[in-house]
Amino acid sequence: MTPYEQNLYNQMKKLVSKANMRILRLERETGLKNSFRVKHLTDILSSEKLNVVTKKGRIGTRKDLSIEQMKAVSQHLRNFMQPDSISTVRQARKYKKQFIKKSGLKNISYKQINAEYQATKESRSNIDHVDSDFWTISRLAKEEAWNEENWFDEIKKYLDTSFVDESNKEELSNLYEYAMGVKL
Repeated sequence: MTPYEQNLYNQMKKLVSKANMRILRLERETGLKNSFRVKHLTDILSSEKLNVVTKKGRIGTRKDLSIEQMKAVSQHLRNFMQPDSISTVRQARKYKKQFIKKSGLKNISYKQINAEYQATKESRSNIDHVDSDFWTISRLAKEEAWNEENWFDEIKKYLDTSFVDESNKEELSNLYEYAMGVKL
């Protein structure tokens, strides 16, 4: 490992440590795993390209990551730890208080509030920041009310392939349902 790579790795390790502390505190407060902003983070970091989420739901580090992968992990961790992100106990409490005030409901659990958050805030705010061909296709699909077959055809073009196997087709079908249900 070059000195530059070692420096990146050390920075990533510090961020991982801080993120795991936040995750643990949030779990203790809410009684939930993968709640609020944690779910989005673990979804991204458990992807096949990064794969740095442990079986216990914590963020891990690996020395075999490329420079680009280390930078990507570090950037996702910094985004997770933004002050306005619901990745802290304080922000979770604030969100709960605001939700109770808006809804008028008194006896509401973090589980119910997290479900609302996942269905509204999380999916919308993160997609708004993504600028890729995939999401451009998703926006177009939603605007033009494509059916699933049109979706598959455009994704095949995007992936530059004429074949989508059954396991990929199921995942793409899930993405289609997700894209059609999210404000893009």
